[in-house]
Amino acid sequence: YFGRIWKGRSFLHLNHRWQNLCFQYLVDNLNSETVIDVLLGCEKLQVTLPRSKASSASEAVAALVSDLLDSAMSFLASQLDQVIASQSFSNQGKGLALNLSLLEDVLPSVVHTVSADLGCRTLMRLYELLILLTEFEHDKANRQAPSTGVYSIETLIDEWNERFINLVRRLYELCDTHLLHHAASVVKCDGWNLLTPAMQQRIQNRMRMRFL
Repeated sequence: YFGRIWKGRSFLHLNHRWQNLCFQYLVDNLNSETVIDVLLGCEKLQVTLPRSKASSASEAVAALVSDLLDSAMSFLASQLDQVIASQSFSNQGKGLALNLSLLEDVLPSVVHTVSADLGCRTLMRLYELLILLTEFEHDKANRQAPSTGVYSIETLIDEWNERFINLVRRLYELCDTHLLHHAASVVKCDGWNLLTPAMQQRIQNRMRMRFL
């Protein structure tokens, strides 16, 4: 919602103190359920603000948007596992999944930066989500199509989008590769015990191969 307000003339000409208070409120309330919406809002503002006629005012707001984007990205990089497990992330994969482009651009690069511990926790969140998505695909394959051959709007909205399923698979593969690359650190981190025996075995095998 802040994206609609911040691009408006009233906010552009608001006292800087009040603008900063609005900015700080969003930063203070960043959590796993809000960070994706903040990222989406920032993306839209970066497109719309330069078109404003009030250039000096829009530049000041653009600076706030840039700072807010940095804060959101920092939160995402430190709490990736919680974001993956959030209802907000799951909601992006339902129906037409119109906002997936941003997540497809941002999340893969974030995966490459996570620590060993966060990587383990993120991998397990992705693993759990993949189980859910696999069950959905299995049910969908066995589901009988309506006699009209056309699914209702409600059904389409509730269904997972194929692009989202592919994104989760890609993130899982990237996270898995990241952990294999940092195997020596992974086996010593707190998140190691969260991994399945099969995951642990693969990582240990990778370590052994390096010493051969």
